[in-house]
Amino acid sequence: MDGRRHALVVANDEYDDPGLRRLVAPAQDAQALADALADPAIGHFDVRVLHNESAQAIRFAVEDFFADRAAEDLLLLHFSCHGLKNASGELFLAVADTRPTRLASTAVAADFVNRQMADSRAQRIALFLDCCYGGCTRLRRVARRGRSGAGRRRRGDLGGHRPPYPVVGSGA
Repeated sequence: MDGRRHALVVANDEYDDPGLRRLVAPAQDAQALADALADPAIGHFDVRVLHNESAQAIRFAVEDFFADRAAEDLLLLHFSCHGLKNASGELFLAVADTRPTRLASTAVAADFVNRQMADSRAQRIALFLDCCYGGCTRLRRVARRGRSGAGRRRRGDLGGHRPPYPVVGSGA
């Protein structure tokens, strides 16, 4: 399979909310990963790095990252940040302006990321979650309607689509 290689690396190590402690490694790890991925001898990816951005900026970047891709493209999304769960056990990725008491409006929901992956035409997607509870998120690939708009496949009937490949590092 040919196709282009794209990577979005999201790192957050500083938080506006005093209840979220500063992290030591995300910025350095993100830059090292970006350098390796961009190196033609190693990954030859087109890489974009976001560092300490707002939830809205990251949601826009994630949606934009998965949009308008070819089926043959290889996409790699990496998050390095705090992972937080709400009362229902849903995973949220904490970013610069996250308020732990308002996760739905101030963090990036793992479900949002999941939906963007499911909506992408790319069939080769890798997701790296370097955060607490990263292993708790369920990844799924929901088949989309064909160009004719005829019928929707059931979840689990992937119609030739491969699910994303998760790689998680979790402290919880």
